[in-house]
Amino acid sequence: MFLSSFLASAQEIPYGVENRQKLDAILRTAKTQLASKADHAQWLKAAGIASHQLAWLKVDSASEDAVKYLKRASSMSPADAELLAYLGSSHAMLARDSSLTVNKISNTNKGLALLDRAVRREPDNLTIRIIRGSVAYELPPMFSREKTAQDDYLFVLKAARTGARVTPERLSETYFKLGQLAAKRKQMDVADKFYAKAWSVAPRSAWAAKARKAKR
Repeated sequence: MFLSSFLASAQEIPYGVENRQKLDAILRTAKTQLASKADHAQWLKAAGIASHQLAWLKVDSASEDAVKYLKRASSMSPADAELLAYLGSSHAMLARDSSLTVNKISNTNKGLALLDRAVRREPDNLTIRIIRGSVAYELPPMFSREKTAQDDYLFVLKAARTGARVTPERLSETYFKLGQLAAKRKQMDVADKFYAKAWSVAPRSAWAAKARKAKR
């Protein structure tokens, strides 16, 4: 009973969870289960996604753990496009955490290839587009991924307009980042419109505060 109920909740870990205690608890339970069921695909997925979210919070060694678990989970569930996206994002964070330039470039390229493959498989998957957009947005200009980030964030807005469940905070983040991308292109009027939207959809969010500071 406990196993089935936990697996249901583990499957529901959403992109963007920042509750460190919750993620630590899920990861501990997953590790305990994997000690006796090393090749259990669902527990590998739970451990991998929890580690991914901890890596997003910049917890030490979490990006390495995420790649380890998600590689195994993906090899056991090759049709799961979301796993590919999480694995791609984990490689990007492993690149972020590496001290060696060659490892940074290698892991970034691996991550981007996996993310692009996931989008090709399921171009209308909102989770996948959010993950790839977030990774692309954070990359240095040398990787030329600003348009990827813009396209994925515009997809999020389109999905929200057509009924997809997107939280106000997520929408505020999306509008703010589209504003930042427009500002980089020197399109300040466009940027200000996005900043205004970021504030209006979630006025009390951190993204709204950033938008107010960025708006001319």
